[in-house]
Amino acid sequence: MRIFLRTASLFWKYWPQAIIAYFCLLAGAGLALMIPRLTGQAIDLALSSGQVSMLVLIALAIGGAGLLRSVFSYFQSYLSEYLSQKVSFDLRNRLYDRLQRLSYAFHDGSQTGQLMSRATSDVENLHMFVSFALIRGVYFIVLLVAIVVLLLIQNWQLALISLSVIPFISYRTIYINRKLRLLWMKIQQDPKIRLLHRKNLPLYANTSQISAVG
Repeated sequence: MRIFLRTASLFWKYWPQAIIAYFCLLAGAGLALMIPRLTGQAIDLALSSGQVSMLVLIALAIGGAGLLRSVFSYFQSYLSEYLSQKVSFDLRNRLYDRLQRLSYAFHDGSQTGQLMSRATSDVENLHMFVSFALIRGVYFIVLLVAIVVLLLIQNWQLALISLSVIPFISYRTIYINRKLRLLWMKIQQDPKIRLLHRKNLPLYANTSQISAVG
Protein backbone atom coordinates (compact mmCIF):
# COMPACT_ATOMS: atom_id res chain seq x y z
CA MET A 1 0.00 0.00 0.00
CA ARG A 2 2.85 2.35 0.79
CA ILE A 3 4.40 1.73 -2.63
CA PHE A 4 1.05 2.44 -4.27
CA LEU A 5 0.68 5.75 -2.42
CA ARG A 6 4.22 6.83 -3.26
CA THR A 7 3.71 5.96 -6.91
CA ALA A 8 0.38 7.80 -6.95
CA SER A 9 2.04 10.86 -5.41
CA LEU A 10 4.59 10.89 -8.24
CA PHE A 11 1.76 10.45 -10.72
CA TRP A 12 -0.28 13.39 -9.37
CA LYS A 13 2.83 15.53 -9.42
CA TYR A 14 1.88 16.07 -13.08
CA TRP A 15 -1.77 16.77 -12.28
CA PRO A 16 -2.57 18.96 -15.34
CA GLN A 17 -1.63 16.18 -17.74
CA ALA A 18 -3.40 13.63 -15.50
CA ILE A 19 -6.64 15.61 -15.52
CA ILE A 20 -6.53 15.94 -19.31
CA ALA A 21 -5.83 12.21 -19.63
CA TYR A 22 -8.82 11.35 -17.44
CA PHE A 23 -11.01 13.79 -19.36
CA CYS A 24 -10.05 12.11 -22.65
CA LEU A 25 -10.65 8.73 -21.01
CA LEU A 26 -14.17 9.64 -19.83
CA ALA A 27 -15.02 11.31 -23.14
CA GLY A 28 -13.88 8.22 -25.04
CA ALA A 29 -15.95 5.98 -22.77
CA GLY A 30 -19.02 8.16 -23.32
CA LEU A 31 -18.60 8.08 -27.08
CA ALA A 32 -18.06 4.32 -26.99
CA LEU A 33 -21.45 3.98 -25.31
CA MET A 34 -23.08 6.48 -27.68
CA ILE A 35 -22.24 4.58 -30.88
CA PRO A 36 -24.35 1.46 -30.07
CA ARG A 37 -27.21 3.73 -29.01
CA LEU A 38 -27.09 5.57 -32.33
CA THR A 39 -26.95 2.26 -34.17
CA GLY A 40 -30.08 1.15 -32.34
CA GLN A 41 -31.82 4.42 -33.25
CA ALA A 42 -30.91 3.88 -36.89
CA ILE A 43 -32.50 0.43 -36.87
CA ASP A 44 -35.56 1.22 -34.75
CA LEU A 45 -36.44 4.62 -36.17
CA ALA A 46 -34.81 5.28 -39.53
CA LEU A 47 -35.01 1.85 -41.15
CA SER A 48 -38.42 0.97 -39.77
CA SER A 49 -39.94 4.25 -40.96
CA GLY A 50 -38.01 4.38 -44.22
CA GLN A 51 -36.75 7.91 -43.60
CA VAL A 52 -33.56 8.14 -45.64
CA SER A 53 -32.67 11.61 -44.36
CA MET A 54 -32.79 10.45 -40.73
CA LEU A 55 -30.68 7.42 -41.61
CA VAL A 56 -28.07 9.65 -43.24
CA LEU A 57 -27.98 11.96 -40.20
CA ILE A 58 -27.57 9.05 -37.82
CA ALA A 59 -24.84 7.57 -40.02
CA LEU A 60 -22.99 10.90 -39.98
CA ALA A 61 -23.42 11.07 -36.21
CA ILE A 62 -21.98 7.56 -35.84
CA GLY A 63 -19.03 8.47 -38.06
CA GLY A 64 -18.41 11.70 -36.14
CA ALA A 65 -18.63 9.92 -32.80
CA GLY A 66 -16.17 7.30 -33.99
CA LEU A 67 -13.78 9.97 -35.22
CA LEU A 68 -13.97 11.89 -31.95
CA ARG A 69 -13.46 8.70 -30.01
CA SER A 70 -10.31 8.00 -32.00
CA VAL A 71 -9.00 11.49 -31.27
CA PHE A 72 -9.68 11.17 -27.54
CA SER A 73 -8.17 7.69 -27.52
CA TYR A 74 -5.01 9.00 -29.20
CA PHE A 75 -4.51 11.79 -26.67
CA GLN A 76 -5.36 9.48 -23.79
CA SER A 77 -2.76 6.93 -24.96
CA TYR A 78 -0.19 9.67 -25.54
CA LEU A 79 -0.70 11.23 -22.10
CA SER A 80 -0.75 7.80 -20.47
CA GLU A 81 2.66 6.98 -21.90
CA TYR A 82 3.90 10.50 -21.11
CA LEU A 83 2.88 10.23 -17.44
CA SER A 84 4.24 6.70 -17.03
CA GLN A 85 7.57 7.74 -18.51
CA LYS A 86 7.72 10.79 -16.23
CA VAL A 87 7.05 8.65 -13.17
CA SER A 88 9.69 6.13 -14.27
CA PHE A 89 12.18 8.96 -14.82
CA ASP A 90 11.55 10.34 -11.32
CA LEU A 91 11.86 6.88 -9.78
CA ARG A 92 15.18 6.22 -11.52
CA ASN A 93 16.51 9.59 -10.38
CA ARG A 94 15.48 8.88 -6.80
CA LEU A 95 17.06 5.45 -6.95
CA TYR A 96 20.27 6.90 -8.36
CA ASP A 97 20.39 9.60 -5.69
CA ARG A 98 19.82 6.99 -3.01
CA LEU A 99 22.61 4.78 -4.33
CA GLN A 100 24.97 7.75 -4.46
CA ARG A 101 24.43 8.41 -0.75
CA LEU A 102 24.96 4.84 0.44
CA SER A 103 28.22 3.77 2.06
CA TYR A 104 31.08 2.04 0.30
CA ALA A 105 30.42 -1.04 2.41
CA PHE A 106 27.01 -1.38 0.82
CA HIS A 107 28.43 -1.24 -2.71
CA ASP A 108 31.21 -3.68 -1.81
CA GLY A 109 28.67 -6.19 -0.55
CA SER A 110 26.14 -5.70 -3.36
CA GLN A 111 26.28 -7.14 -6.84
CA THR A 112 25.97 -4.80 -9.78
CA GLY A 113 23.51 -7.12 -11.50
CA GLN A 114 21.04 -6.87 -8.64
CA LEU A 115 21.24 -3.08 -8.60
CA MET A 116 20.81 -2.92 -12.37
CA SER A 117 17.84 -5.27 -12.14
CA ARG A 118 16.13 -2.99 -9.65
CA ALA A 119 16.86 0.05 -11.80
CA THR A 120 15.40 -1.59 -14.92
CA SER A 121 12.89 -4.37 -14.31
CA ASP A 122 11.38 -3.05 -11.07
CA VAL A 123 11.00 0.47 -12.42
CA GLU A 124 9.54 -0.95 -15.63
CA ASN A 125 6.94 -2.81 -13.59
CA LEU A 126 5.91 0.46 -11.96
CA HIS A 127 5.83 2.04 -15.41
CA MET A 128 3.31 -0.59 -16.50
CA PHE A 129 1.36 -0.09 -13.28
CA VAL A 130 0.94 3.63 -13.95
CA SER A 131 -0.06 3.08 -17.56
CA PHE A 132 -2.52 0.23 -17.06
CA ALA A 133 -3.76 0.50 -13.46
CA LEU A 134 -3.93 4.21 -12.72
CA ILE A 135 -5.26 5.16 -16.17
CA ARG A 136 -6.58 2.22 -18.16
CA GLY A 137 -7.97 0.60 -15.03
CA VAL A 138 -10.13 3.65 -14.38
CA TYR A 139 -11.40 3.45 -17.98
CA PHE A 140 -12.56 -0.15 -17.60
CA ILE A 141 -14.21 0.57 -14.24
CA VAL A 142 -16.08 3.59 -15.61
CA LEU A 143 -17.12 1.67 -18.72
CA LEU A 144 -18.33 -1.31 -16.69
CA VAL A 145 -20.36 0.86 -14.30
CA ALA A 146 -21.91 2.80 -17.19
CA ILE A 147 -22.85 -0.40 -19.03
CA VAL A 148 -24.45 -1.87 -15.90
CA VAL A 149 -26.47 1.31 -15.30
CA LEU A 150 -27.67 1.44 -18.91
CA LEU A 151 -28.63 -2.23 -18.88
CA LEU A 152 -30.63 -1.77 -15.68
CA ILE A 153 -32.41 1.26 -17.13
CA GLN A 154 -33.32 -0.54 -20.35
CA ASN A 155 -34.49 -3.83 -18.84
CA TRP A 156 -33.53 -4.71 -15.29
CA GLN A 157 -34.70 -8.35 -15.51
CA LEU A 158 -32.59 -9.07 -18.58
CA ALA A 159 -29.72 -7.08 -17.05
CA LEU A 160 -29.71 -9.22 -13.90
CA ILE A 161 -29.66 -12.38 -16.00
CA SER A 162 -26.77 -11.03 -18.08
CA LEU A 163 -24.80 -9.88 -15.04
CA SER A 164 -25.35 -13.06 -13.05
CA VAL A 165 -22.26 -14.67 -14.63
CA ILE A 166 -19.91 -11.88 -13.51
CA PRO A 167 -19.36 -13.24 -9.95
CA PHE A 168 -18.41 -16.66 -11.31
CA ILE A 169 -16.03 -15.17 -13.87
CA SER A 170 -14.49 -12.91 -11.22
CA TYR A 171 -14.03 -15.82 -8.80
CA ARG A 172 -12.41 -17.96 -11.48
CA THR A 173 -10.10 -15.12 -12.53
CA ILE A 174 -8.95 -14.48 -8.96
CA TYR A 175 -8.46 -18.22 -8.40
CA ILE A 176 -6.31 -18.63 -11.51
CA ASN A 177 -4.26 -15.52 -10.69
CA ARG A 178 -3.48 -16.89 -7.23
CA LYS A 179 -2.49 -20.24 -8.69
CA LEU A 180 -0.20 -18.58 -11.21
CA ARG A 181 1.35 -16.40 -8.53
CA LEU A 182 2.10 -19.41 -6.33
CA LEU A 183 3.54 -21.24 -9.34
CA TRP A 184 5.73 -18.25 -10.20
CA MET A 185 7.01 -18.00 -6.62
CA LYS A 186 7.73 -21.73 -6.64
CA ILE A 187 9.74 -21.37 -9.84
CA GLN A 188 11.71 -18.48 -8.34
CA GLN A 189 12.52 -20.57 -5.25
CA ASP A 190 13.70 -23.50 -7.37
CA PRO A 191 17.40 -24.20 -6.51
CA LYS A 192 18.27 -24.67 -10.19
CA ILE A 193 16.74 -21.32 -11.14
CA ARG A 194 18.46 -19.54 -8.25
CA LEU A 195 21.79 -21.13 -9.20
CA LEU A 196 21.36 -20.01 -12.80
CA HIS A 197 20.48 -16.53 -11.56
CA ARG A 198 23.64 -16.35 -9.44
CA LYS A 199 25.72 -17.46 -12.42
CA ASN A 200 24.18 -14.83 -14.67
CA LEU A 201 24.65 -11.92 -12.25
CA PRO A 202 28.44 -11.60 -12.81
CA LEU A 203 27.92 -11.79 -16.59
CA TYR A 204 25.25 -9.08 -16.41
CA ALA A 205 27.49 -6.94 -14.21
CA ASN A 206 30.47 -7.30 -16.53
CA THR A 207 28.50 -6.52 -19.68
CA SER A 208 26.88 -3.49 -18.05
CA GLN A 209 30.30 -2.20 -17.00
CA ILE A 210 31.60 -2.73 -20.53
CA SER A 211 28.67 -0.76 -21.91
CA ALA A 212 29.26 2.04 -19.41
CA VAL A 213 32.96 2.26 -20.28
CA GLY A 214 32.29 2.03 -24.03
